[in-house]
Amino acid sequence: MEVMELYVELQKRLGRQEWWPTKSNNEKEEILIGAILTQQTKWENVEKAIDNLMRNDLLSLSGIANASTKRLEELIKPCGFSKLKAKRLKQVAKLILKQYSSLEELLKLPLDSARKTLLALPGIGYETCDAVLLYAGNKPIFVVDRYTHRIFVRLGLWKGRYNYERLRKFVEAKLPKKLAIYKEFHALIDEFAKRICTANPKCESCFLRKRCKAFKEERRK
Repeated sequence: MEVMELYVELQKRLGRQEWWPTKSNNEKEEILIGAILTQQTKWENVEKAIDNLMRNDLLSLSGIANASTKRLEELIKPCGFSKLKAKRLKQVAKLILKQYSSLEELLKLPLDSARKTLLALPGIGYETCDAVLLYAGNKPIFVVDRYTHRIFVRLGLWKGRYNYERLRKFVEAKLPKKLAIYKEFHALIDEFAKRICTANPKCESCFLRKRCKAFKEERRK
C-alpha cells in the first residue's frame, strides 16, 4: 500500500473530517489555543475547556493575556495539566501580542520564518506548531504524530522509531502538495487510530487488515 492509497481508502471509509473544529469567529486564535490544550489529553476534554473560555469571553490571546493565571487554571481544568497549560497559554499570548500584535500577523510570515517563530515559544513543539501553521495559517506543512507512526509501522509504510521531522518529510514526499489533502489526511489518520487502529488494534473490524503487515504477521504465529 502506498501513502496516497491509504489517504483515498481512509476518506472513502471514514468520510470527510473537516478539521480543525472551531466554535467561534476567532478561528485562528482558537486553533492555537486548542492545539496547546490538546497536548496529552483527549479532544472531548479540550472542547469542555474551550466552552468554558468562550462563556467567559476569554477565547482569544488578548483575553488570556489579561486573565489571571488562577482563573485560567479553573476554566481549562477539564483538559488536565491546567497549571502548566495556563502558564503556557499566558506566555504564548503575551509574546505573540508583544512581537506581532496578533497571531494573524505572525502567520503572514513565510512558512519557514513562521515555523521558527512558533517553535521558539514555550510549550510549542513540532506537532503543535505545524497544526497551527496548517489549520490556522493555511501553510503547506503536514502534521504527523504518534498515531501516524503507529499506523504506518503496522501497515509497513515506515520502519524504525518515531522521528517527527523524518516522518513528516517522508509523508510530504508521497503526497501532492495540497492543503486540502494535508488537512484531511492528518484528521483521517487520527480518527482511524482512535476508532480502529488503537493501542490494542481492532483488527477483525479493520477494512485494511488484508493489506496490513502487522495483521499478516500476527496470523502467521
